[in-house]
Amino acid sequence: MVRGLLKNIIPEEIIKLQKRSWNITLLKSLDIWLEFVFRTEEFNKYKKECKRKILEKLFPKDDFHRFPIYYISIRPRTRFIKHIKCMSKDRKSIRILLIEGFRPSVFSICIEELSSMMGFDNSSSIVIYVQDKYIICNDGKKQMTISVYDLLYLSGYKFKYDNEIFYIGCTKNPDSRPFSAAHAGLAEVLYNEYNRKRHDIFINYQQFHINSIINNKAGLIFQVSNTMLNEINIEKEVKIVESCLIKYYLENKTGNYKREMAYLKNRLDYDLSNRNISSIIFLINYEDSMSMFKYKHNKSKNCIQFEIISKFDTIHIVE
Repeated sequence: MVRGLLKNIIPEEIIKLQKRSWNITLLKSLDIWLEFVFRTEEFNKYKKECKRKILEKLFPKDDFHRFPIYYISIRPRTRFIKHIKCMSKDRKSIRILLIEGFRPSVFSICIEELSSMMGFDNSSSIVIYVQDKYIICNDGKKQMTISVYDLLYLSGYKFKYDNEIFYIGCTKNPDSRPFSAAHAGLAEVLYNEYNRKRHDIFINYQQFHINSIINNKAGLIFQVSNTMLNEINIEKEVKIVESCLIKYYLENKTGNYKREMAYLKNRLDYDLSNRNISSIIFLINYEDSMSMFKYKHNKSKNCIQFEIISKFDTIHIVE
């Protein structure tokens, strides 16, 4: 597919003369736990798998060239606190003591489900090792490892704490964050800092989709994605989304906040206003995007719905 496929098909009069809004939804998410990114020998396979998932799931070449947003977020530690070694033939399920932050609970999973999740034939005998951060399964021919977070998420566990976002950025090369030398240093400093404070730290990749809603004089409503129109180019598109999310999640919390708001105001007052786009509406459901987590915010708890407008020389959020 080619970005801007419909640019010369939809009449320019419809695009320019009708008052419009941008509706932004979350397409998909991918959560990378930094606990294993900075381990070397044992978790090299994990890092390779992370890169593969980013390139295949989040950033495929045929995805209209969308650039993803990423959050860096923290949450209270989640760990198994009972170490187990067992044989699958000896039991039908395992029960493991789990603690999320300061909340203990018992996590139970049937051996058949665990075997399927790990890619083992359930008819063969599997040795299961439960550690605090991961589970290892070995059938004598191969050995597979799954982290506590991936296991809980794939089993349908509902995390009791939301993640707290402390950085929002965008990137053209998501597979290089946090893996390349240019970015690994900062990410490792952050990992070490929050690890000492007994927090887990994640990079949460987010892929957003922008629809342009056009109302014509006859009362008809057209909905066309910006990837198909490409009236706002890809670099400005992702920066606008990034700045809106900084306004929502990190208002007055980052050193570059004023600069981000100045950039957003210029885009609203000029680039978008010149296209008769008067507001940006976010409709975000993290569950629909298969996100592992939800995120802390003092205004919203579940499905996030808000509008960004420029008014009286200021950027406003309308819930």
